[in-house]
Amino acid sequence: MTGDVKDARSLPKCDILLTEASYGDPADSNCYFKDDIDGLRHVVLSHIGERRIAFGAYEFGKSQKAVSILRDMGYNGPIAMNGKTLSLTENFVPNAGELIELDAGSYAEPFGSVSCSQSYLQTQISAEAGGEFIKTQTCSFSSVEMSISKKEHCGICIVPVNELSSFGSDTRKYVLTCRPDYPFEIIRLSDHLDVNGLLQMVKDISPKVTVVYHPDKSPRTDKFAGHLEKNGFKAFSINQIRNIIGKE
Repeated sequence: MTGDVKDARSLPKCDILLTEASYGDPADSNCYFKDDIDGLRHVVLSHIGERRIAFGAYEFGKSQKAVSILRDMGYNGPIAMNGKTLSLTENFVPNAGELIELDAGSYAEPFGSVSCSQSYLQTQISAEAGGEFIKTQTCSFSSVEMSISKKEHCGICIVPVNELSSFGSDTRKYVLTCRPDYPFEIIRLSDHLDVNGLLQMVKDISPKVTVVYHPDKSPRTDKFAGHLEKNGFKAFSINQIRNIIGKE
């Protein structure tokens, strides 16, 4: 049983596979995606040091994924988040770097008033495009480096999506999701496999039967089960099971 699965490479062969299908509708263009790491990098390079950036993400799972990606791409400045998300990130993300607890009352303050450090930061950023140095700002993306010695403020925040609207107009706001129904700019980043990834997972595991589920009894479970059947795999949706014994 996979739970929400993103990387299925280590899953073993099995006779019965139970898999989620949050993005399992083969007829829905929103169910085909790749994580937009380049888009995330572009946002950081475009605004860091000039405007605060707030990313909306689930407190557990997506927020930790975002911190890991930011660190992997070379950003080593402070990241602000609420206390719960910060605690989860410290416990689940190795080398999470400098994390700052963000008070709810400071969301709407102008960029520069939310202090990220009690001391002066030594931070660097560099980027190259076509062999030309294009920007020097307040984090590090290595290659050409320039040290800045001054007191900086927190340029990147990660908060629950419903708290994005609490930030002022000086903050660039994005949701890290593949869902199209949020009133903010979207950077496609998901904790799920898309329909092609789910199909490939089933091909690799080669179960005798696949049971497709979703906690909200989504019709995507039926659609993905049908998609598997069309591709030669025995499958059915959990919505088809009628003899479940329980309280509901």
